[in-house]
Amino acid sequence: MSVLELKVRFLLETAEVLSSSSNRQAVLRGFAQAAIRHLCDGCGVALLEGENLRLGAVAYRDAAARLEIESREGILHQALRTGRPIVCESSMVVAAPMMVARQTIGVLCLISSDDSRRFGPDDLEVATAAASGLAITLENIRFFERFRLLGRATDQLFARGSTSEKLHKLLEVIVDEIADWAVVYALGPARSVRVQDVLHRDPEMSRTLSEIRGQRVLTPEAERNLFEMLTTRRSLLCSKGGAELLRDSLRSYIVPVYAQVMPQSSLTVALFTSDEVYGALTIYAERHSLSERELELMQELARRVALSFEHDESVERERRLTQTLQEVTLPAMLPEIANTVVSTVYTPAATTDAQLGGDWYDIFELRDGRYLLSIGDVTGRGLHASAIMGKLRHSINVVALYELNPVSILDAAEFVVRQRYPDAIATAFVAIYDPHDRSIVYANAGHPYPILRLRGGALEELTAEGLPIGLRSMDKPAQPYARTMRDVEVMVFYTDGVTEANRDTEIGERCLRTAVESAALPFVRNAAELIAALCLPPQAHDDAAIMTVTFPHPATWMFQADHARAAPDARCALVTQLRREGIDREDVDVAEVIFGELVANVVRHAPGPIDVALEWRNGNAILHVTDRGRGFMRSPLEAQNPLRESGRGLWLVEQFGGAIEVERLEGYGTHVSVTLPVRRAAPRASVLAKR
Repeated sequence: MSVLELKVRFLLETAEVLSSSSNRQAVLRGFAQAAIRHLCDGCGVALLEGENLRLGAVAYRDAAARLEIESREGILHQALRTGRPIVCESSMVVAAPMMVARQTIGVLCLISSDDSRRFGPDDLEVATAAASGLAITLENIRFFERFRLLGRATDQLFARGSTSEKLHKLLEVIVDEIADWAVVYALGPARSVRVQDVLHRDPEMSRTLSEIRGQRVLTPEAERNLFEMLTTRRSLLCSKGGAELLRDSLRSYIVPVYAQVMPQSSLTVALFTSDEVYGALTIYAERHSLSERELELMQELARRVALSFEHDESVERERRLTQTLQEVTLPAMLPEIANTVVSTVYTPAATTDAQLGGDWYDIFELRDGRYLLSIGDVTGRGLHASAIMGKLRHSINVVALYELNPVSILDAAEFVVRQRYPDAIATAFVAIYDPHDRSIVYANAGHPYPILRLRGGALEELTAEGLPIGLRSMDKPAQPYARTMRDVEVMVFYTDGVTEANRDTEIGERCLRTAVESAALPFVRNAAELIAALCLPPQAHDDAAIMTVTFPHPATWMFQADHARAAPDARCALVTQLRREGIDREDVDVAEVIFGELVANVVRHAPGPIDVALEWRNGNAILHVTDRGRGFMRSPLEAQNPLRESGRGLWLVEQFGGAIEVERLEGYGTHVSVTLPVRRAAPRASVLAKR
């Protein structure tokens, strides 16, 4: 094969190598291997880092060629300095600068170890063309790597999480891409500078360096200099002598910690917002020099950190505004309804925009002693939806002062709202509850049906048809519905954010019904909180509102597990209630022991509120205890082994004759019900009957 053919093949193969990968090392290795196959005995690519050349790739046919490459530093620097290709006197070495837009980024070196094969003008031309193509490719890869790093860093900076979590993830990206280790310094009071976070490429070294977190590692003079540099938002590049600079800046007792990681170069940029300087980000390279290119990259990262900080501050300000407006638009407190317990939950959507939603719930006392219950959801989000919600809720309450037909209330509220917001659409459910005969009259405007839990555990929906507010005029006039509440334990009103929390309505509805069927629901003071715990994920996609009205059993108590006197007071109340029911004294004593074991178990393992209730069902007394612990399920082993520490209290309860049922409430706690081994005392015969 002729020399010309070899040169052509070399150019064709290098062109393929340069276009085949976006990995810097893969391109360098492939280029050097192609060179020794077609053009030379040894090939070296030296890259410029700071003021120094570093051999990025080398390929050779024999050891002699390698030695020639490593000994030609002079000719490489000459080509770098002049910016022109060079052939040495013996014509055995070619050095071609790698240039991009008149900027030299390295030098290509070709070696011939055979006297019969000397380089000429044609070889110089081929080497120059190849060096130019390699330089352009490496520069393109550098831009790609830069954009990739910036993209990864931006994703981490604008993800959910605290400032410290985001900065730690940023360090992970930097150490993975361009540095051996990195530190975040935070400014404190009195111009102090502390290490907030540190990360090294070597996990073991990271654990060693973690000892300095939270410490002031810089000397007073170094702290002052860094503080002044940061307040003017300047950067500092130390391309060589990094170890000496760092050692001189450290307090003496910290130097041993850094001894194994003294860097060759370092780079520091300020982290700031438009209002204040947060601190500094410093990166260290242990085996190579950081350059102006890394400085530009880190300055761009610092700008993105600033944008992230300002974004977080903006979101936090809007979150506080949202919370304040939500507190204003939702009722601050609800009236107490005799012989009922009302509970509510409102959870905003877990979105970064922190916008207000249009969900609401309300109870409004009317002049005649009845109560207006309403719940609804305005279409849309933001301040506009919140304003419509406030107007609509207020209109419903005002109309109810003069109109007791729920259908007419919804129609009139629609008329009022459309005067101000003609395009508004909302769903709503309105009910008027009469505590005297425990009945309701209700109407619906396209809202999800409330659910009733009946005594005995069966469920029923308050079905009622009607178009949403904003569309009601398109339908024929509706009629109100009525129902007695005497067989109802709990009424559950909710918005569609509850059933659509997981973006699957069918699953959401099934989850809601399961929550309302929970045996614990009628026996907790905050039934809405229980439903929310069982139905809503931590990151819900929509606002959700829940309002429950419970018709409690006569004997219910609630107290805190850490309240010293609360449990004994509840036990005394239980004893009094049992005696009032005519329970034998011995049975009362047994019930008191069972109560003590159950509550003591809860106090030991589940701090927080405890709900206790006594229910009479089919002549049996059932004691309910519900806690807010982590939840547990009783295993058969615990039931059979009294010597186990876990479950011994429940085993003792069974020994007294109590039948136990345990219901784990995921995300809420545990509900334990015990059928007490008690019986009512036989009535005494009267004196007249004896005579």
